Amino acid sequence: EKIKSYGHHALALMGSYLSDVQLGKLLTFYPLAVTILMDGDEAGWAATLKIKHKLLKRMDPFKVKIAFMPDGRDPDELTKQEADRIIKGAV
Repeated sequence: EKIKSYGHHALALMGSYLSDVQLGKLLTFYPLAVTILMDGDEAGWAATLKIKHKLLKRMDPFKVKIAFMPDGRDPDELTKQEADRIIKGAV
């Protein structure tokens, strides 16, 4: 998927699967903190939980955040202001 990062470090997944190899590469570039931002639909939430569990096995739980997308929206639809607000509000 194509996403607009607006200055945020970002990784776009094709679909919702993150392999262990991809995760290892992600943690090589962003080892200190990861914010998960997937589609705001049921499949996006399922993918978020799977990715979160993989991350929690490999990094400090306080460094894994989840950003909440509005219902039915995709990250590539966000405006700069929406992206900033959503990413800053990650828990």
